Amino acid sequence: MAELSRRASISFCVYLLLLGAAHAVAESPNGPDDEHAGHSHTDPLHFLHPLITESPLPENEARLEFRHANLLGDEGDEFTLTGTVEIAPVRWFSIELSVPITHLVPDTGSTETRMGNVGIGAKFATFALEECGVLLSFGVELGLPTGNEERGIGNDHVLEVEPWFGLGFKLDRFEWVARVGLGVPMNQNGDREADVELEWATSFLYHVDDKLAALVEIDGLNVFGEEEDGFGSVSITPGVRIYPFENRDVSLGLGVRLPLTDDRDSHVQAVFTLFFHF
Repeated sequence: MAELSRRASISFCVYLLLLGAAHAVAESPNGPDDEHAGHSHTDPLHFLHPLITESPLPENEARLEFRHANLLGDEGDEFTLTGTVEIAPVRWFSIELSVPITHLVPDTGSTETRMGNVGIGAKFATFALEECGVLLSFGVELGLPTGNEERGIGNDHVLEVEPWFGLGFKLDRFEWVARVGLGVPMNQNGDREADVELEWATSFLYHVDDKLAALVEIDGLNVFGEEEDGFGSVSITPGVRIYPFENRDVSLGLGVRLPLTDDRDSHVQAVFTLFFHF
């Protein structure tokens, strides 16, 4: 069953990439300079990117996220700085690169600073229901084994493939987005590692005024297979998106991620994100 899931995920990823290339050749002969290239935050169906949930909207945006987590037991604190760049050569498609750097400060022992798992993603969206305020999207993410599992920062041998589906709905000042993905490890080397991980997240956002948006997010993880089969966790994140400058291409996000169930990673996470549209 696990091997079948892996093969299906690989086939799905190849299909998405081929679909994107074919669509780009057929509908965007002028490349990035075509009049429909990219996506502006002034477009009618723009969604603000939440803090935890991935936006279903392809866009040209850079994000710099800082998280501080208080780890369980006597493991100390974890500080992670993640740089993400998303580029949308056309309105309906984007590619994304995410690079995390983690600094561990244990209660006992020496500190560690290492790169975590680098992520590469492709996102596809359809605007067929744009007049109804609805956006449908799907894509795939690759989690590269650039971490160090022995040091507790990512992993150094498992390539994870995660196909996902997303949905967005916008009505006046209100925005709702949701996403569900299935992470499948491709090259495990141990019998105790999970077969698949189901990840889901949803965000409810309200524009209070032109300078402030309030949001609440809920996200969860369910593990299937091997030692952690049946493990599940749910967290809630209240937060805000603010525009502190006259330049609306720059904004800030602040939130606190609070576990609602026993979390294997942390008690509480503080999340700070700098957003820049280009």
